[in-house]
Amino acid sequence: NEPMILTITQANYIKRMPPSTFKVQNRGGTGIKGMETKEDDEIAMVKYTHNHDYVLFFTNYGKVYKLRTFQIPKASRTAKGQALVNLLPLEKNEIVTSVMIMKAKKEKAEYLIMGTKDGNVKKTELSEYENVRKSGLIAIKLREGDRLNWVCPVNQGDEVVMISKNGKCIRFDEAEARAMGRTAMG
Repeated sequence: NEPMILTITQANYIKRMPPSTFKVQNRGGTGIKGMETKEDDEIAMVKYTHNHDYVLFFTNYGKVYKLRTFQIPKASRTAKGQALVNLLPLEKNEIVTSVMIMKAKKEKAEYLIMGTKDGNVKKTELSEYENVRKSGLIAIKLREGDRLNWVCPVNQGDEVVMISKNGKCIRFDEAEARAMGRTAMG
C-alpha cells in the first residue's frame, strides 16, 4: 500500500507520483518544477493518499465518482497528467471541484459537508458514498444555475467556516446542519 501524491489541475488533468519524487532542500534552495501544465492552467489540488485508498471526485454538477488511487495513471514529476474525462464519465462542461480521500482503513470522518455557489449547505453521512457506481451518483440536487463548489469531511463537534468572495464569513457548529439523504438539496 504505497503512499502517493495526487495532483489535479483546474483544467482537470490528474496524475499520481510517489512522494520520493520530491526531496527536502536546505536553506537557499531554488526549488524544482512540480508539474508541467498547459498554457493558462494551474494546479488546483494536491492530495496525499495510498494506492489502495478510494478517491471521491465531486463535480460542479453535484455528482460524485469514485476510483482507487492505483487506477490513476502514474506519471513523472514534469508530466502534465491524464485528462479526467478519460478516467471518469464526465458530461460536457462538467469539472471536478472537490476531491476527498476515503481511507481503505476505517479511520474516517462521519459526515461530508457541501457548499454550493448560491450558499446552500448540506451535511450527509459519509457511508452514503461507499457504493458509487461507475456512472457516478448524485451527491446533491442543485437548482438551475447553482453549482457544487466544495466538499469537506466533518466529525461531531467540528466547526465550519465559510467565506464569501466579498470577504464575509459565517462560522457554525456542524450540528446546526442536520444530516440529509444523498439526493437532498440542503
